[in-house]
Amino acid sequence: KWGRPGFDIGIGLNTGEAFVGTIGSLKRLNYTCIGDTVTLSSRIQNLTKDLRAPVLLSDSTYERVKDEFVAEYRDSRQVKGRNQAVDLYELIGPREQK
Repeated sequence: KWGRPGFDIGIGLNTGEAFVGTIGSLKRLNYTCIGDTVTLSSRIQNLTKDLRAPVLLSDSTYERVKDEFVAEYRDSRQVKGRNQAVDLYELIGPREQK
């Protein structure tokens, strides 16, 4: 569009609880978030390339946003650290306001 090479992004979204805050020692502090919710988001993000979808939602996120956003079911995948496969939805865009 601007005469420059394009780039691709991959975003994985998951909904749930996470631990957020400063972690470390007085010599080295990091502000971060950790937990199963964050780990699953990362795993979903890694699947964006394989599914050729820039933004993927977990089923828990899809359930929260489905009335406001259009999303298309893409696949159910087994991910490391999970006993059950995770349903994945590609975010298409906002729903039209009535």
